Amino acid sequence: MPSTEIRKAHSRLQEARGRLRLGDVFSTSLSVYITNFARFTLIALIVYCPLLLLDEEGALGSWLVPVLAFLKQQLLMAAVIFGVYRQLEEKSASIHDCIAVAVRRLIPLLGSLIHIGIVCSIVGVCPLIVALFVGHLFRESPGWSVLFFFLGLLPTVAVYCVMFAAPPAVVAQKISVTDAYHRSIRLTKGNRLRLFAILLTNLVLMFFVVSFSLFVIGRWRDHLGPFGFVADLAHLLLRLGIHTFMAVTIAVVYFRLEELAAGDKLADAESSFDQSSTGE
Repeated sequence: MPSTEIRKAHSRLQEARGRLRLGDVFSTSLSVYITNFARFTLIALIVYCPLLLLDEEGALGSWLVPVLAFLKQQLLMAAVIFGVYRQLEEKSASIHDCIAVAVRRLIPLLGSLIHIGIVCSIVGVCPLIVALFVGHLFRESPGWSVLFFFLGLLPTVAVYCVMFAAPPAVVAQKISVTDAYHRSIRLTKGNRLRLFAILLTNLVLMFFVVSFSLFVIGRWRDHLGPFGFVADLAHLLLRLGIHTFMAVTIAVVYFRLEELAAGDKLADAESSFDQSSTGE
């Protein structure tokens, strides 16, 4: 990396170390997504097409379709995360590299996701039951019932924010699931509320984009007649785009957490050096 780039990175870390910034995350995610739109779309089509063809021909059982749909989503997420992380590191990664790494890291990625699901369920089940019970006591006031329901979800959300960085760490750093959890606890410390705000904003934006787009596509399809497959194709591309952008955002957040942790270490090293110099 050129010295000018090092100085720019050092300046940025000194300015924002220890803090995630919502605007920075989304602007970077959007920039990366637009820059790699063709490449990520091709990766998504490569991952999704075999299942789409088999499902279209009725070669899959009804129980197998959701399982394979979940697997293809995680495979796409792993491929995109690796590609984005390499780009942010200013290193190259071909489509073949992204898919190959995604296939090799799929089992550890699934292990980390299953572990997160188990831990979140264990931690969140009792508070959620209590919240639902209290909400039932206020069933005549729907607003209170909804409020207690969301309060019951808070422990689950808190645990997820602590463990958020484990899945991308498994893919990007190619480390074990255990090491990924230790890294996630360290990286998310001090940024969990901001992480929650970023994830919530991302979900809300995706919800409105998907709802509006599906409404437009549905109205559009009614007027296409025999060319309704065009609307189906637009719907497919929208789904792929949403999944891809969410994976890009996850990768950008993880990279920023790594970057900010490095900035904190740099600041601590500089502070120790200054103190030692002053002492002399």
